[in-house]
Amino acid sequence: MQRCLYLEGTKTTNLCTISAKSTTKCPAGYHQGRMPGRCIPCEPGRYQGTSTLDSDIDDDTGEKITECSICPSGTYSVGTSVDGKRLALACTDCEAGRYQDKKEQTSCNECGAVITNSDGVEIGAASSSVCSCAKTFFDARVAGSYNESDTTELDPNNPDETRCQLCPRIGGETGDVTVDCTTPGQTRDSLVTLRGFYRQNRKTLKFFRCTDVDYPGVDPSTSRMCLGGVAGEGVGEERTTEEERRLNVNSSSIGNTTLATEGTKMYSQCAEGRVGPLCNKCGPFGKYLQVKDPDDETKTVCVSCAKLESNMVVDYNTLTSMLGLFFLFAFYLLALFNMTRTGMIFQMMDEDDSGSIEVGEYIDAVRTYAGYSKDQLSNKELAEIFNAFDIDGDGEIRE
Repeated sequence: MQRCLYLEGTKTTNLCTISAKSTTKCPAGYHQGRMPGRCIPCEPGRYQGTSTLDSDIDDDTGEKITECSICPSGTYSVGTSVDGKRLALACTDCEAGRYQDKKEQTSCNECGAVITNSDGVEIGAASSSVCSCAKTFFDARVAGSYNESDTTELDPNNPDETRCQLCPRIGGETGDVTVDCTTPGQTRDSLVTLRGFYRQNRKTLKFFRCTDVDYPGVDPSTSRMCLGGVAGEGVGEERTTEEERRLNVNSSSIGNTTLATEGTKMYSQCAEGRVGPLCNKCGPFGKYLQVKDPDDETKTVCVSCAKLESNMVVDYNTLTSMLGLFFLFAFYLLALFNMTRTGMIFQMMDEDDSGSIEVGEYIDAVRTYAGYSKDQLSNKELAEIFNAFDIDGDGEIRE
């Protein structure tokens, strides 16, 4: 029986028969040919990191190694060149902003090819689910309403062109930026409102400039009413430090993408002692009182009732009880008179954007922003207040 020998780095011709015994050794980047004594460059999408003998056995399959290994998803390889100057010794991980959901590939897909205005930070990504909106953009979808694209791979031939939108501004594309979009991966839920601006809840994309900085030439970042933060359901909760404006909320996710980190408490966007729409009211009621700012008589500040009480001779609790109903009516009458001129308060109370406020929306606003429970003011009493403003008696208040 004929015996052939192939030495690494030498040339040979295919003179051996299939039944001949051989001791062929192929260098890294090559694999054994089906004809004895022949080494073949690794094909695109494959690699071979070590030299092999034709007698070597694959540990996984138990068969002889006759092919280069296949690159898994999340990686790629262009293969060994014919002239041997480029050797496929290993697979290359997909770079940040790219992914590959298939194996044995020669390149990775760009996130921007499947989601317009998107990017990614993960190295070696094996799914389009790692793609998120790039800087200055945010995922405009409402949490809980995502389509099947969150669990299936996106098609580069049919990119999602509506998901990532420019971060909200007031005054058009050249107006004031209302949120912090300096990092990628922003979502509708996680948008951090900047100081001087206010957002009613995490679903809406309506942003408003706070009243203490709503003047031409005034820098929004000087607001003392709205410190910024994530719009939360805990409107009116106390804020202890300004650093808490970047809030931690309970973790949630879209596919494999984490929206927020685990936290313990949610705060409003308002400064300490301020509650309500645009943070324009001192509260919670009975805990904070509005007084003139000693540094600027044109502005007001909210002072802790406990602090005031310690400096007062009269029974502050009694005084609070006597003025309670007055402050309730005064706040809403004055707020509606002053703020509806710009339409801001009206838009926030008009939850369904119908152009009018129904009694249910009015009651929700009182419960949410003023913090009054049914024990303090019943729905019937609030309905009577609403009817006082409903001049034509049609059950709606129009702007």
